[in-house]
Amino acid sequence: MTNPNPQKKRNQPTIINVEPENLLLIAALSLFIPLLIVGFFAH
Repeated sequence: MTNPNPQKKRNQPTIINVEPENLLLIAALSLFIPLLIVGFFAH
């Protein structure tokens, strides 16, 4: 009752563990979106 935080810490590893495919997709988007924005303003 005094410490509800340990339960929240147990849930963190599931959030940190991301599938390799999702990690690649996020990395690709993080690189692709800025290029789109730069390309848009370049025109």
